[in-house]
Amino acid sequence: MTDASRQFLPDKLRKASAKIVLNADGSFVVSDVPGLFYVPGRRDMRLEAGSGSWKLVSREGDQQIQLDFYAIPGWSNTELPYGMQLDVSKGWSQTKLFYFLGDPDEGQRIEFAKR
Repeated sequence: MTDASRQFLPDKLRKASAKIVLNADGSFVVSDVPGLFYVPGRRDMRLEAGSGSWKLVSREGDQQIQLDFYAIPGWSNTELPYGMQLDVSKGWSQTKLFYFLGDPDEGQRIEFAKR
């Protein structure tokens, strides 16, 4: 997670060692990702983890990573699989994955850079 993203997080989540690992075989694992499933008024912001399969998709001309979770700690089988997307940002120096906390219009963008 980029340092600039930490400003949008509550103090208790700012030091998270967030990690998203996309494997070549189409599987993925996420750990300590803050607010990934956050929905204001419905689900609190916390550190999230899980695993499943991923693929690159295109929506309205933009690239996204489709994450299909098949395991999320604390979730029941009736809540899975759960799908979501990470947006892809291609800059001059590097590609970043990102998502927004809550409403995208509020600009609370959480970014991940490849390491």
